[in-house]
Amino acid sequence: MATSIDFVFDKSIHKISVAVLCLLILAVGCELDEGESLDEEIPRLVTELGYDSFGRPRIHPAAEAAERLIDIGEPAVPTLIEALTGEFTPAPHVNPQSSFQFYVDNIPYMAVSVLAQIGQPAIPPLVELLTHDQIEVRLRAALALGRIGEPAHDAVPALIEALDDESDRVYNQVSETLQRIGTPEALAAVNGHKR
Repeated sequence: MATSIDFVFDKSIHKISVAVLCLLILAVGCELDEGESLDEEIPRLVTELGYDSFGRPRIHPAAEAAERLIDIGEPAVPTLIEALTGEFTPAPHVNPQSSFQFYVDNIPYMAVSVLAQIGQPAIPPLVELLTHDQIEVRLRAALALGRIGEPAHDAVPALIEALDDESDRVYNQVSETLQRIGTPEALAAVNGHKR
């Protein structure tokens, strides 16, 4: 018959064994994942945003890449900003055998969605893009800020200035973005600045 001391001793040995096993699994897992740094992974993932997702299930390269970029968060923002502006050079196709079509033009639009999901760390560079010389870039920046919504309230002054944009498309998107942010200042600006 086991005494309570024997039981406690056996339980302690079991806990130690489980802890050692977990450490070994972690060590092996880390060793297997050492192949790609974030500096390599982020451009690969941003490139994978170009895979066609039309009519496909959620499990496809673009969706998986977007989810991983959202998990990475702030370190991915500079590369995603390059993608949004069209200044990003896609990495060589990772999976040329994929059944998904690759469209480089998908990358900027997917970058908008990912930046919006990342949220706060993306706001300052998106605000800077509101004065970019290309209409499409200004439009995408305003769209991303609108998708962030109320947490982008610090962008309201720059968005109010952007209401004077020469492009009607940008003006319309900025108006919608200010409405989505919804602060009293944002709503007053939209109501007082009709074209």
